[in-house]
Amino acid sequence: MNKLGTLLALWLLSGHALAATINVTTTSDEFNTGTGCSLREAVQAANTNSAFGGCPAGSGTDTINVPNGFHTLSRGNFGSFTDIDEDANSVIDIDIASNLNIVGTASATVSIGNTSGNYRGRIFHVVSGTVTFTNITIRDGLNPTGRFGGGIRTNPGTNVTLTGVRVTLCSADGGAGGVLNEGTMVLNNSQIDNNVTTNAIQGGGGIYSAAGSLTLNDSRIFANRTEGGASGEGAGIYNESDSTLVLDNTLVSTNTVANSVINGRGGGIFTAGPAQIIQSTILNNQSDGDFPQGGGLYCTGSGNLLVDLSLVRGNDAANGENGDESEGGGIYTECVTTVRDSVIDANSAEYGGGIDGFGYDVLRSTISNNHAQFDCGGISGQSNVTNTTIVNNLADSDGGGLCAGGTITSSTITGNQANADNLGGGVGGGIYAIGFLTTFRNSVIADNLDVGVGNEEDCHGAIQSFGNTLVGNTTGCNFSAGATDQVNVAAGLAALAVNGGPSVGEINNLASMQTRLPQPGSLLVDRGNASGCRDPANVLLNVDQVGNVRAADGPDPDTVATCDIGAMELPAVVIIDPIFANGLE
Repeated sequence: MNKLGTLLALWLLSGHALAATINVTTTSDEFNTGTGCSLREAVQAANTNSAFGGCPAGSGTDTINVPNGFHTLSRGNFGSFTDIDEDANSVIDIDIASNLNIVGTASATVSIGNTSGNYRGRIFHVVSGTVTFTNITIRDGLNPTGRFGGGIRTNPGTNVTLTGVRVTLCSADGGAGGVLNEGTMVLNNSQIDNNVTTNAIQGGGGIYSAAGSLTLNDSRIFANRTEGGASGEGAGIYNESDSTLVLDNTLVSTNTVANSVINGRGGGIFTAGPAQIIQSTILNNQSDGDFPQGGGLYCTGSGNLLVDLSLVRGNDAANGENGDESEGGGIYTECVTTVRDSVIDANSAEYGGGIDGFGYDVLRSTISNNHAQFDCGGISGQSNVTNTTIVNNLADSDGGGLCAGGTITSSTITGNQANADNLGGGVGGGIYAIGFLTTFRNSVIADNLDVGVGNEEDCHGAIQSFGNTLVGNTTGCNFSAGATDQVNVAAGLAALAVNGGPSVGEINNLASMQTRLPQPGSLLVDRGNASGCRDPANVLLNVDQVGNVRAADGPDPDTVATCDIGAMELPAVVIIDPIFANGLE
C-alpha cells in the first residue's frame, strides 16, 4: 500500500467515513420493498450506513438527492398513535438519525407529504445529527391530540438548516403547526406559510422554538394561524424562554391568533426568550381572542428584545373577547426592550396603538399613524424616548401621541390627535400625563390637536422639564416653565418628509423614516442645551434621529454651534462670500 493509501486507511480507522451520495429513484413510499430507492429507504440507508431497499449504503455525512415530483408518505396506520409516535423510520413520518443533506432539484418542485385527507402524523422527525434540507417543499402534515410539529420536529442537540425550503399546509393539535425546533435551527431564504395550530397548548402556528436557538435569514413567515385551546400565542413564531430568536431581513406577515383563543398574544411573534429583530418587517398580523396583546410582536420574561432597522406596520390587537382590553397594536413588551432606528407605523389597538408595555427604550425612530380606540395612540406605558419623532397618531379618547411615564429626550411630538373620532371628551392631543411621571428634556410638543370642544391640544396633566423644552399650547398642562423652556409659541416645524436616515425593514418591504425638521428661524434652532443634547443617562448625543451631526450652527446671528430642540438638527448652512463664488477673485 502506498503512503496515500496508508494515510486514508488510518483516517477511516480513526472514525471518519467518506460521505455517500444516495439518489432517490421513486416517489413511492417503499421500505425494503420494490426495486427503486425511495426517500424513506434512502434515509434508512444513511441512518444505518447499510444498503437498504434499492438504495446504496450510507457513509458519514451523506447526501440524498430527491428528484422532481410528489413523494407521498403512505406507510403505517394513520389511526394508530403507536405508529404516529414511532421513531424507527418504518411508518408515518421520516425519522432521521444521522448527519445528512437532503437536496431537492433547484429548478423543479419537490414535495413531500400526503394530500389524501386521511394522513395523520408529521412529515420529518430529526432525532439526532446535523441535517440540511435544500430546495424542497414539506406539506400536509397533521399531528393530532396534543402533539407538536406538523411538518418538522427536531430533537434537542440537533443542528438543522433549511435553505430554499417551504413548509406549508401543516397542522398540529398541541402546538407548532409547521415546525417544532428543540435544537439549533437556521432558515435561509425559506418560507413557512399557511400552517395552523388547533386546540393550542402553547401556539406557534408557523414555528415553535424551545431549548435551543432559531435564526431566520432572508425568510418569510406568513399566513399562519393559531385557533382554539388555552393558549394560541405566536401565530407566526413562538419562542420559548430557553430559546434564542434572531431575524435578519425576514418578513413576518398576515399571521393570526384567532378569536377562539384564550390568550391571544403575539399575532406575528411571541417571545419569552432573548430576541433580535434586525432589518426585518412585521406586517399586518393580528392578535385576537381573550386579552389580545401585541398584534405584531409580544415579549415577556427575562430575555432582552432588540428591534433594529425594522418596520412594524399594519398590525392589530383586536377588540378583546368578553370585554377584555387589547393593548399594543404593533408591540407589547414586558421585557427589557430597545427599539432603535425603526418605524412603528399604522398599527392599532384599544390601548397603545403603536407600542405598549413597560421597561422599553425608543431610540432614533419614528412612531406614526397608529390608532388607539381608547387611549394612547402612539406609545403607552413606562418608557424612555430619545431622538424620536412621534407624529400623526390618533386616540379616540385621551393621549393622541403618548401616555407614557419615563423621560422624553430630544424628541418631537407633533401632529397627533386626541378625541379623534369626535365622539367623546378625550384630551391631550400630544401627551396624556395622568398617573405617569413624565419628564422632558430638549424636546418639542407642538401642533397637536384635541378634536371637538376641548383645547388641550398638546398636553393634559403634570409634565416636568429638565430644560430646553418647547410646548406650543400649555392649556390643560401642569407645567412650570424654566428659564430655558418656551411655552405658548409656534414651534416652526417643516412638513413631514424624508430628511435622511436609514431605510428600514425587509428588503422587499422597505420604508423610509419620516421626520419634521425645524424651519430656518424656528425657535427650536440652536435653543437646546448649551452643553450639548444628552440622553436620559446624561450621555452626549452626537447625532440626531437620522444621523445629522449634533450640534450644527443654525442660521442665527452668532457662530456658536448649539444643538436644536427636538429629534432633528437643522443642518448647518454654509454661506459663501459672493466675491469668491466664481473662483475668479
